[in-house]
Amino acid sequence: MKISIIGQVPPQKGGISHYNALLSNALLSQGVNLQNISFRRIFPAWLHPIKNRTDEQGTNLFHGTAQSLFDIPNPLSWSRVIRAITKHQPQLILFHWYTPLLAIPLWWVVRGLRRQNPAAKILAICHNVIPHEKTPLDKPLTRLVMGYVDAIVVHSKKDATIAAAWFPQKKILQLFHPVYDFFAPNTTREQSRIHCGFTKKTLLFFGGVRAYKGLEYLLQALAQIPEKLDLELIIAGEFFGNKEKYLRQISDLGLENKIRILDRYIPNEEVGLLFMGADLIVAPYVSGTQSGALNIAIACRKPIVATDVGGFSEIVIPGKTGFLVPPRNSTELAKAIVEFFKNPPPNFVENMAAVAQAHSWEKLAEKIIQAT
Repeated sequence: MKISIIGQVPPQKGGISHYNALLSNALLSQGVNLQNISFRRIFPAWLHPIKNRTDEQGTNLFHGTAQSLFDIPNPLSWSRVIRAITKHQPQLILFHWYTPLLAIPLWWVVRGLRRQNPAAKILAICHNVIPHEKTPLDKPLTRLVMGYVDAIVVHSKKDATIAAAWFPQKKILQLFHPVYDFFAPNTTREQSRIHCGFTKKTLLFFGGVRAYKGLEYLLQALAQIPEKLDLELIIAGEFFGNKEKYLRQISDLGLENKIRILDRYIPNEEVGLLFMGADLIVAPYVSGTQSGALNIAIACRKPIVATDVGGFSEIVIPGKTGFLVPPRNSTELAKAIVEFFKNPPPNFVENMAAVAQAHSWEKLAEKIIQAT
């Protein structure tokens, strides 16, 4: 079977790159004749705050080859993508949808692929139907692109409901989000803690810091937790937006000695060490549908305290893999963190192993192939 995928792969950074690489590997392992069309540039430099968008150490994650043809700021490249995929003659074309900022180039390419490859099925892997930073143009731009697809893949019940309402004529496939098991290091908890310099009970807030991830509520919760628990919070990820706002909050709450900030992109080899060394992963999101951090936590067998938003309840099973609390509620968040250290979920390692086994990349690849 011939499949073409449009999406970034390592050494490009980020969760979409990791996702695309692991899905591609799984498809290749099943004998698919796979074509990967990657990006030269996704956003122009003036639009994206992060200068270095590559991680050369991550290249070993991707087992295939990719053609870096799609240069979003250059419309001439859009037609090159159409020609390259048409030449491959795929039965299935996949692309990733996660922001309406890419709507116009993706609309041009997907429309052209539909015209040039009428027999091929086109699937959109929709990581967020509604983007985290919302605008009035989100719905019309998303509809513009999705009008040319045969099916839309989502990874949560919430997104499935939204997609069905927005696109009632389209086939909606709700499939699980696999676990990022490649992050799990071959080290013990104790070795990871020594490497990371952890000496206290450790909370980990992981990923790019954006408003929708609710860090401010975690800081408020930390200020409410008794001193005797002797906690340290690690904030690991680049800040997008007003970092000074959080630094002021930390100072106002007197938390300077309880928090360590790693304001940078965390390379793959360090991610697993942070998760393995931490005691508890905290995801205090105020909105969202899914989180790569939760899937890494499952891979590293680390319990989770998260807010009950989006599809989090499909991963965080109260009393088994962690605890769920209402969003924007620092008091309940603090109570859940304290409760974890007093009464950790029994058998949570075994429970997380069961989730990881059910959520493999090979099984996702099988489901996608079956969709054709």
